Amino acid sequence: MAVTGLAPAPVPSLRVSDAERDRVATFLRERCGEGRLDLDELGERLERVYGARTAPELAPLVADLPGGRSVLPGASPSRRPRRGSRMTRAAWTVVLVLLVAGLAHAAATAPLELGIAVALLAVIAVLLVELLLASLPALVVGGVIWLVVRAVRRRPGLGLVPPP
Repeated sequence: MAVTGLAPAPVPSLRVSDAERDRVATFLRERCGEGRLDLDELGERLERVYGARTAPELAPLVADLPGGRSVLPGASPSRRPRRGSRMTRAAWTVVLVLLVAGLAHAAATAPLELGIAVALLAVIAVLLVELLLASLPALVVGGVIWLVVRAVRRRPGLGLVPPP
């Protein structure tokens, strides 16, 4: 048996779940947003996605798109590490070490009330940074969706804007 660099083919006997169909549909919508599919082709493919019962029925719908095999049921997840994850952890480690050192110095040299205030402000600052970092992907995705909707609404012939 020859070994290839491709992801394993979907198992033909397995039925696909609603979540797997939704993952493929989301992938197709994203490719449409990139301009790789037009709206008619997207509609046809989505109709076939939601009518699919087994994994092999989904394969031809994504085969001609970059990264299509990775969304199919049974495909192995990417083993490539996320970029920046080590750097992010290292940066947070440095920030936390400096924060703890600063708090220890403030507690040792300042009156008790000031040390408590500095500690509370530091905790609040860390929580705000964590909140911003945690919500950043959602903000980016929301912005992209807003841009796509805005572009689609301005395109004549979709029934949303009357033709000139």
